[in-house]
Amino acid sequence: MRFGLRINEIKNRFFQEDGFTLVELIVTCSILVFVVGAISLMLEGGYKTYAKVDDQVVAQSEARRNVFRMAKYIRESKQIIVADAYELTISSDIDDDDVPESVRFYLTDSNTKLNQTIDDGDAVVLGRYVRNSDSGSAIFTFRDGDDSEITDMDYARTASRSIKIKMIIDADTAELPAGYELESTVGLRNF
Repeated sequence: MRFGLRINEIKNRFFQEDGFTLVELIVTCSILVFVVGAISLMLEGGYKTYAKVDDQVVAQSEARRNVFRMAKYIRESKQIIVADAYELTISSDIDDDDVPESVRFYLTDSNTKLNQTIDDGDAVVLGRYVRNSDSGSAIFTFRDGDDSEITDMDYARTASRSIKIKMIIDADTAELPAGYELESTVGLRNF
């Protein structure tokens, strides 16, 4: 008899109708959906922020590297052909073959890309998200031997002894981080 009683106890425990009610399942699923939604919104915001900051950092790095290149070409230039706040064309022997090339630095694409061409060849982008024209800040500022700023661009072609390069880089003007200002003053050696 004892043996038969144990089988009945096991049957009762196995076939008990204890479990989760429909209401408990709905509440649990609702909480799970809320938590997963909140996590996905946080991840999406993090990815967007990362993309914006990464774009800004890459643009700054490119500009820094290319300002160094511009400074080298300008320093070794033999003549200023075009002098303007947002455009500079120089004659410089950039490939050391004793033949000067015409090197032009200028803004394009709604004044947000600083480009370079050599002897009217293909344009190379030196800086993206350049916001100088938006803020009214010149990219090129020309100074004479007394370190006075030259405002007459025709006079700047012959009287310049140094050129200040200033680029304001800002991937998204409506969002932080604020624009990054990069400056370099180049003394002209061959004038």
